[in-house]
Order: sequence, then C-alpha cells, then structure tokens
Amino acid sequence: MNKTCKALPLVLCAWAISATAEELWTPHFSGIQSGYSTGALPPHDGLYFINTTDYASVSVYGSNGKSTGSKLDAVVDIPELAWVTPWKVLGADYAVAIAQPWDHIDLKPDLPPALTAALEPLFGSSPTISKSGWYATFLTPAFLSWHLPEHFFLAFRTDVYVPDGGWQNPLGHGVAGHLNSLGFYSLEPSLAVSWLNDGWNVSVKLWYDHNFRDLHTDYTSGDAIGTEFTAAKSIGKWSVGLTGYTKTQIANDKGATYQLFQEIGLAGPNGNRYEDYAVGPTAGYNFGPVILNASLDHSLSVKNGAGGDQFFTRLIVPLF
Repeated sequence: MNKTCKALPLVLCAWAISATAEELWTPHFSGIQSGYSTGALPPHDGLYFINTTDYASVSVYGSNGKSTGSKLDAVVDIPELAWVTPWKVLGADYAVAIAQPWDHIDLKPDLPPALTAALEPLFGSSPTISKSGWYATFLTPAFLSWHLPEHFFLAFRTDVYVPDGGWQNPLGHGVAGHLNSLGFYSLEPSLAVSWLNDGWNVSVKLWYDHNFRDLHTDYTSGDAIGTEFTAAKSIGKWSVGLTGYTKTQIANDKGATYQLFQEIGLAGPNGNRYEDYAVGPTAGYNFGPVILNASLDHSLSVKNGAGGDQFFTRLIVPLF
C-alpha cells in the first residue's frame, strides 16, 4: 500500500473523532421537531405523511469550543408515515410511526498542506469527501398523548434507531467510521408537554438516547440527553415564533477504538462528550388539510461536534 492510502484512514479517523463524539453522526437530529407541538397528536385519527428536510452548513468544533477549520454541508430528507389510531392506551391517544431518512454530505477537512498535497491524486487540490445514502430506519412503536386540563397535553414516546442504512466507508470496515449512516442501535424515550390555547403553541420535549456498541468499530458512543422547545403564535393561517434545542452527552465514549484514539491523541480530553445549544425563528402556514412549517436553528455553543446553521422544513399531509 502506498503512503497516500496509508494516510487516508488516519485522516478519516481524526475527523470522525473531532467532528462528533458519536462517530460522525448522533442518533437524534437536533431540531428535527422545531416549531412542532411535541406533546400533542393530530386531533383526528388517520394516516399522516410527514416530510422533514434539513439543510445544514456547519463547522467542526473541538473540546475547547473552537473551530477546527473543517466544514460539513449536508442535506437530509426524512419521509415518515404516522398512524394515529382510534385506540386509547392508559387513557391516552395512541400512534405509531416509521421513517426512513436519506442524506448527502460534503466533508471538507482542514488538513496540513503536506497532507493535502499527498491526497491530491485522490481528491484534487481541495479534498472533499462526498457521500449519499440511507441513514437508518426510525421506528416509533409507542406514541401516547394525554389531553390534560387547562389546554395542556402530555406525551410519552419511544423511538428505536435501526442501523440498516448504507455503510459508506470507502475503505471498507474499520475505525474510520460511518460517513453518512448510523452504525449502531439507539433507544430514545422522550417526554413532551404542550400548551395549546388561543393560537399559542408552547412546547418542550425532553429526550434521552441510550446508544449500543457499534459492532463494526467496537466503539460505544456515550448516552446523550437533550431538549427541543417552541413558542409560536398563530395569526390567521400563519404562525410565527421562536424555537431551539439543547444536546448534551452525559457519558464518556468507550471501547477499544476509543482507547486507541486516546492513545494517539485524537480523542477529546473530556470523554469526547458532545454539546450543542441552538436557537432560531420558526414560521408556518396552514393551507387547510396541509401544513407547512420552516425553522432556522443557529448554534450558540458547540464542543466536540459540528454546529452552525440548520434550516428545517416540515410538510404534514393527512392521507385518510
């Protein structure tokens, strides 16, 4: 193997660790429910098509909260089918859902000039790694929503992330990580509260990700906790407001691969724990049966991960 091919895995490993504490991708797309009444289900039973799109232009930040110089642009599309059943479970409305995200990423690592020159035969003068494919299937076997007094709604939801997307490592299996797909199972229970009154939507969701070991890389991403919040007001068919999210990894990464990264100085000094806090505007329009919502989340603080601007759109279509 020539020196260029030997250098390439190290480049990918270094970026995968510095880019995020969870092997490039974290299970939960922060901000995915921006502008949404997360505590309540649609008022009518039936099958709904929900399509969420995320356009992200972000930078990579280290454990000190400073940019590493690497850039990442991504487009993520998440088509989802949700069935609001006519059944009650524990007095709550009951729904199930399935989603299959697709994504495209362009990674532009900030590399030393000598390494850039070595990689030029593979990637040109400005190395860019581009990948497209399926991310992971999202399963929601249980979504329970209770209608409480004083216009409050309380929801409990369980999501399961199945790593059945395409393995997009151009070098084959190894420690370089998954470039555009999730590489491990994750279980995500969540609680949400919404206050819906006089055109107001004030919602807060609290979620928890328990991540299982990646069998390809022997790497276990630390568990994470986060919130998504919305305060919006409807004025006629329009709605405007503020939204945002928090995401904090609460356990260290572990496994043989993480130990290797620590030994060679590629892992963050704080267990490679990821943090991201963002806020931004949201707006929507009610076309009748179809609702369109858009939001822009801007990261205020990021550590051990990628942060910047994310523009979300969400289309909700009742099918029957």
